[in-house]
Amino acid sequence: MNTSKEMSCFSDYPFPPSTPPFLTHEAFMTYLESYVENFKLRDYVKFETEVTEVVKHDTYETTGKWIVKYKVKGVAYEEVYDAVMVCSGQFRQVFLPDIPGLDKFRGVWFHTKNYRKPDVFRNKRVVIIGNSNSAGDLAVDAAHYAKKVYISYGRHKPMLLKRIPPRVTFIDTPYDMNLRRFSNLYLPNILLRKITDYSSDVFVDQENYGFRKKNLYNGPLIINDEFPFHLATGKVSVIPAVTSILESGVLFEDGSKLDEIDIIVFATGFRHSYPFLKEEGIFESAETCKLYKWVWPVELPHPTLSFHGFIGVLGSRVMASELQAQWAAQVG
Repeated sequence: MNTSKEMSCFSDYPFPPSTPPFLTHEAFMTYLESYVENFKLRDYVKFETEVTEVVKHDTYETTGKWIVKYKVKGVAYEEVYDAVMVCSGQFRQVFLPDIPGLDKFRGVWFHTKNYRKPDVFRNKRVVIIGNSNSAGDLAVDAAHYAKKVYISYGRHKPMLLKRIPPRVTFIDTPYDMNLRRFSNLYLPNILLRKITDYSSDVFVDQENYGFRKKNLYNGPLIINDEFPFHLATGKVSVIPAVTSILESGVLFEDGSKLDEIDIIVFATGFRHSYPFLKEEGIFESAETCKLYKWVWPVELPHPTLSFHGFIGVLGSRVMASELQAQWAAQVG
């Protein structure tokens, strides 16, 4: 995980003291299962249930109620609820950039959503397109198996951060705790930027390896301790923005090209998607749905439909989602 245990737990269920500062995804899954068992939540969950549609009840204008339609093993049901909290996550519908020629590529291509094991990269020449954590993590995974890894950030360079800064910065706590502390000091923006820029540049010469040198808070991030090592050894190389895909390679914006590519991976993120909401004029496009504080649809007259986790944060999404849920519960 790219966020520390202190910033990745729920407020009412901290990790045990023996937990390491950063968890593997298996350990975090164990934590979530433990949370469910501790608060006896399993009895309140309907498993193997597909929500097909959420629509206003006939009395919505006065009551704010919703009808939830769903299927269990192919059998359709519907129930009326006083409020609905949308917590389906924003990692469902992948985003693929419109790069010409992908249909003609003779190698293998996939999105990071479909990535499972690094064996697929063994002795291959790999191009990764992306500029955030998934791209960095995948580049490190691939570097251990692939013949060569290339990463294209596109036109928006990321900044590289380390999970725990070097002691030379006089800070030895996880980066996400530091960012929160700096923000809470209410420092002038120019001073805050200087502190964070200095801290990141101590870890690695950002410009030398193709990263963004300044403005930590205004662009994508890659939080990975191994990435600079693979860049320094040449196992991973940074390449320009890819403008088109060839039968066995990629073409760059400067007209140069890279041949003999076996695999292209898109670490290009996701689109917000909630196809079960069909309210005309409000949810036709997830990207244009207006949410007050990223929770409440501003077009609706009742605060009985709320969204949770559909937010980009500098740090852990767990804490932000919990605060959103607490707010919605109080309003309801």
